[in-house]
Amino acid sequence: EDTGHAVFHSNTGGRIACVSCHPEAGDDGRVWTFSNTGARRTQTLLGTIKDTAPYHWGGDAPSMHTFAETVFNQRMGGQVLRGDQVGALQGWLEATKTPPVDVPSDTAAIARGKQLFASSAVGCTSCHSGPKLTNNQTVDVGTGGAFQVPSLLGVSAHAPFLHDGCAKTLLDRFGSCGGGDKHGHTSGLTEAEKKDLATYLESL
Repeated sequence: EDTGHAVFHSNTGGRIACVSCHPEAGDDGRVWTFSNTGARRTQTLLGTIKDTAPYHWGGDAPSMHTFAETVFNQRMGGQVLRGDQVGALQGWLEATKTPPVDVPSDTAAIARGKQLFASSAVGCTSCHSGPKLTNNQTVDVGTGGAFQVPSLLGVSAHAPFLHDGCAKTLLDRFGSCGGGDKHGHTSGLTEAEKKDLATYLESL
């Protein structure tokens, strides 16, 4: 038996399990409203957990043990997990892979978007860097508070975007709800450049 898989799929006692919102470690595509934090877009866990602590949009879970306590025990009403069960859960989640993406056919647009993404003038890589395209920091980018920089691996499969799901498409992320120039210096980009940048993100 895979203990981590079993914990993830187990009924916590309230007719809910981790898999209820994270199907096979993915996401349900929904925005949930929590009394203590407000609207939060369900985050995917596929291929994004390993080496990306702290967890949650608010970066309030510095370890998997804290993650299990705040979500599995407190939010979901489940039993306290033993240390070996938390370790098994972490191992199972870290073994998941990001799903394959449908890469856009416009390779020229992808190349132009990649160049913009890497540009110091635009500044995307000041936060979205490294193998998971995140620096694991909690940053205020003008979207309503300080939030954990998410991994961009497979981002195109996880609409709506941003912590509260306000961006219905990747292109919308560069609109009014995207935080303006605190979230990358994008206000000076043309509409064509924004489309190229969105196309590049779709390829990740």
